[in-house]
Amino acid sequence: MHPLEAYRLQNNLSQKELADLIEVDKGNLSKIISGKSGISADVSYRIKKALGLDIEPSNHKKTKQVPKPTANAKHLAEIHYPLEPNSESPYIDLGDGNYLMLVPLVQEYAYAGYLGNYQDVEYVEELPKHAINVFKHHRGLYRAFEVLGDSMDNGTSESILEGNIVTGSYLQRHHWTSKLHTHRVDNWIIVHKKLGIIVKRIHHKDIEQGIITIKSLNPNKDLYPDEDLLLDDVKELYSVINISKPTRRNAR
Repeated sequence: MHPLEAYRLQNNLSQKELADLIEVDKGNLSKIISGKSGISADVSYRIKKALGLDIEPSNHKKTKQVPKPTANAKHLAEIHYPLEPNSESPYIDLGDGNYLMLVPLVQEYAYAGYLGNYQDVEYVEELPKHAINVFKHHRGLYRAFEVLGDSMDNGTSESILEGNIVTGSYLQRHHWTSKLHTHRVDNWIIVHKKLGIIVKRIHHKDIEQGIITIKSLNPNKDLYPDEDLLLDDVKELYSVINISKPTRRNAR
């Protein structure tokens, strides 16, 4: 699915509403989504603005022509699926050193399916895509997950709220003994055999015993006590690199 189409569906927008949002007519939007047309610098700017990316007005004035593709990015119309198994995330070059990294998104309704198919390349390719703004090409495997529940809500700015989307960098299992840097990374996405997909802090680790202690931010410890997990029961680990709150709109 084209990333702009995924964004439209995720935010309950009609095609006309999305076209109005990025200030193009509906016909041009259809050509972009179908790959029949590239995107100009002006449309690139409006896409950044529509997705709520951090931009400076002066950048728009400086960019008067279509950005040249780089070795580390692909224009929207140049992205083709399926991607190769375990390939790097595709990028959209927005110009001025800004890129959108497109990451498979596991929404609430897809949690159960992901637990059974997380290693299935075709399944992952069919997931909608979540876009985050980055300033360089990041290597490795990334996934985005919609947050459920209030276990990470403590009423402060560090809270991760229900409905937020967390993007994580995959930590390969053979690195769990050497690169599970809990002192450097605050939050982790844990794909667990029994608990499902959870976002927690790793409070303590005992690699020799194969145990991690997870902690919620919610101060209600009766509901969210610290808990020991066996690493043998963990399917995947992702260090959280981005937390975003998607724009919610009701379709007309």
